[in-house]
Amino acid sequence: MKKLILLIVSLSLSFTLFAQNRKILTPDGKLHSINEVMRVKQVNEGNHQTREFTSPNSANNLIDTLEFTGPWDVNFGFFGQDWLLQWFQAPVDLILKKVGFACYENPDMMSVEVKVVTVNWSKAELLAADVAWRGYYESTGNGYNDITAFLDNGDITGGWTSIQPGDSEPFGHDIWVDSGPNSSIIPTCNNTTPTLLWVDLSILGEPQLNIGDIFGIAIKHTSPNMDENRIGFWAHQYDPPIPAWKFYANGRLEPGIDFGWWTTEYTIDFAAEVDLITDVDDNDDIKPEKYSLYQNYPNPFNPSTRIKYALSSRQYATLKVYDILGNEVAILVNEEKPAGEYEVEFSVAQNSILSSGIYFYQLRAGSFIETKKMILLK
Repeated sequence: MKKLILLIVSLSLSFTLFAQNRKILTPDGKLHSINEVMRVKQVNEGNHQTREFTSPNSANNLIDTLEFTGPWDVNFGFFGQDWLLQWFQAPVDLILKKVGFACYENPDMMSVEVKVVTVNWSKAELLAADVAWRGYYESTGNGYNDITAFLDNGDITGGWTSIQPGDSEPFGHDIWVDSGPNSSIIPTCNNTTPTLLWVDLSILGEPQLNIGDIFGIAIKHTSPNMDENRIGFWAHQYDPPIPAWKFYANGRLEPGIDFGWWTTEYTIDFAAEVDLITDVDDNDDIKPEKYSLYQNYPNPFNPSTRIKYALSSRQYATLKVYDILGNEVAILVNEEKPAGEYEVEFSVAQNSILSSGIYFYQLRAGSFIETKKMILLK
């Protein structure tokens, strides 16, 4: 099936987001204008302050969550100078507000650093990746096997070394980074119930991701002691897997030998809090207020729900349903239609393998695009 598809933002350059012509799609189906300009700023390590965890709640109720559903039942560990990365694909245009992670244990009260990076691999490549040693960047003289994890890490001295024949460089530039003096976080953990701890990105700027963009939330264990001071995170092994990536500073099976990035069989309980965006064309020939996509009813639903939409002129229209990973799960409308109001039914009987969770439905008609969220509860 077709898939929604990636973003690029580099902190090596100043990136400005002009949002005057955009709107926020809230969970209640209403649109809210954005009247500010956001900027992703280059990191100034001298200005960092100790980070604190924040609540994901939004006073304006504009926040939605990108998170895999679990069940979280594995204590997945990493050690000094290791990294963990879990990737996501943006199901719609969105603004990244916060990133979160669920810590299982941190007995030595060690600290971590957080960044968000561009992912170069396609979703198909990421999902097809089996457990394998992938590679690393050169970092001559850094004291940790002369390797580093990312292109924009300050200790990099050379390019990407690929271990598997045919592998391309998996990651690109930083999208958001919080590293340097006084920027580390000491996770508080819960070994009975997965509890997400949230890092607010607004201190350095909230990056925008386009529909289909793939990004990675990455966490570094800051301890200088390789293979020591274990921190555990909640994880799950899906079948088929949604592989997370782990950077082994001192190797996975052979210390000092097979160091660098590995793809794993596990998914880590990381998450992103986002504002959903919808674009409306400002062309005078199209009156966006007359092109409408309404909130489905009932919502939440089981087994079926109704979706209404309106077209102000004859247009070729598509109405499609996507899951939180960006997979197309249903095509409800795919034809030219005259102006008018319409209603269609979406039923899980059309796709019996669908599980409970968040889904998105998107109407495209000419230059008009609008996306809304619905929830299936089985």
